[in-house]
Amino acid sequence: MSKTLAPASEPKPRAVREPSGESGPTAELRPRGAQITALLARFGTRRWIAGLLGAVVLIPGLAFAVYRCNTSAPKAEPPPSPEIALGDFRCQTDCSQGGPALAATFSLHVVLLPHTDADARKRLATHKLRVRQDIEQLLRRAHRADFEDPDLAGLKRQIQAQVNQTLGLRSIAEVIVTDLRFQSTARRL
Repeated sequence: MSKTLAPASEPKPRAVREPSGESGPTAELRPRGAQITALLARFGTRRWIAGLLGAVVLIPGLAFAVYRCNTSAPKAEPPPSPEIALGDFRCQTDCSQGGPALAATFSLHVVLLPHTDADARKRLATHKLRVRQDIEQLLRRAHRADFEDPDLAGLKRQIQAQVNQTLGLRSIAEVIVTDLRFQSTARRL
């Protein structure tokens, strides 16, 4: 006797009633996988996938934008320096008092008083050439003794008074002379 084995039958998927609101004998029976597919189709799979992809792209993008805004915020500018350069000057003293004439070259800067800073800056900008001309006229009247003082106190005081007068405002707190170089020259008669 030989027994033949019958081929094993595949398990049948379990049938579930579709949640369509129908009940009773007219309700359709579908396999479980079909039920999930129907459920996904019912909620609009394309919309959900598009929404998820949008969230995946949008959330990191927003986080990066917030990070860049916070790290690249413009930093407050430091207040302007109270020192303002007036330029480079050259003058030659008169030799009528005896001795050789003295040629001096230097850079000139002024320090503004804090309470007049804004107004003084405006006036210096609009009267720049007149201020320079008045300083040059003052330097043409300078004597050798004005440059022999190690602090140049007398010359600085005269320049301060001249700039204040030209601006029509007492705004200069201090005059600073830098890069001072002297050259002795003998004048021929």
